[in-house]
Amino acid sequence: MHTLDQLWPAARSKAPTASARYQRTPALAELPQPNLAADPAHPLYGQVVVFTGDLATLERDEAMQLVASFGATNAKNITKKTTMLVVGKQDATVGSVALSHHSGKERKALQYIEAGQKIRAVSEGELLRWLQLDVSPPSQMLADVDPQASRPVVPTQPISALEESAGRLGTVVMGILKWVGSNRR
Repeated sequence: MHTLDQLWPAARSKAPTASARYQRTPALAELPQPNLAADPAHPLYGQVVVFTGDLATLERDEAMQLVASFGATNAKNITKKTTMLVVGKQDATVGSVALSHHSGKERKALQYIEAGQKIRAVSEGELLRWLQLDVSPPSQMLADVDPQASRPVVPTQPISALEESAGRLGTVVMGILKWVGSNRR
């Protein structure tokens, strides 16, 4: 035995053990870039968006591409720059969402909110309305649906600044109440 490799052979490299979700998540440099020519009046324009949980109607990479087309910047993790957290739930028709301690991203967002940062929690249904996609529940879809019926739905009334502020306040209050409830002894 004349070499170190003969005395102590190199350890075998292990196959990656990450879940499928993390294997398909693009690297930060590969995330879709915001469309700077998008409408600045759109609710997604200029937002820094993070996704958590599985979306019922879209793949995550498809959702990231769509929000970028409306001028939003995608991010993989909650940071001080984050302004919006899309919380994936199984029911895409839910209009509002309250942050909980179910995921690390939600916990991190609650910490930043408690420190005074404004992060809006958005449901998949609300995101789909902003993306002008149909939000009908899967149980109502029929096999013989007319192809003309699947065109994007344009919202009839824009969200006012007062409604948007009330939504943010409600999210913060619900998050704080859940946090207090989970920390009671």
